[in-house]
Amino acid sequence: MDFWSFFDKNFASIMVPIGTISGAILGAFISSKTQKNVISKQIEWDKVKMRNLQVNETMEVYNKVIEMDGSIFVIEHRNRLAIDLDEYTKKVRPLLFEKFHQLHQDIADKVTLMDDIIEICNFEEELSDDNSESLAQIYLDIISAIKLHLEEYRVTYIK
Repeated sequence: MDFWSFFDKNFASIMVPIGTISGAILGAFISSKTQKNVISKQIEWDKVKMRNLQVNETMEVYNKVIEMDGSIFVIEHRNRLAIDLDEYTKKVRPLLFEKFHQLHQDIADKVTLMDDIIEICNFEEELSDDNSESLAQIYLDIISAIKLHLEEYRVTYIK
């Protein structure tokens, strides 16, 4: 008996297992692809949720700083601009460091600059008029930047 006659007689019995195996492989491939797509979409959704949570936490910190700024006097306007360092270090700075890692880079840089100047003042054991004026200006820049970020938040997230 040659190959073709054997194949012709047993075609159905050969094709059933081949079809079954092919169907199983194709089904597994489609199922795997679908699962990958679902998992990928879930990961993206989780990233968006996490980012929104971080943005909201940052805005909460900014709200606290603006609220504190309105209830205490960190800046003094006498003959020249000055800062009440005690008010800043005890009441405002801790708020900024609650979630320092989430602050916008421009604000974090200004806070760090203030810390550097304060460290110099502590080393010199005095707050010179020039340092006080510099710290006051940086503080005002921080407040302005926070207000700008809050405004951007409102435009982006509140419709």
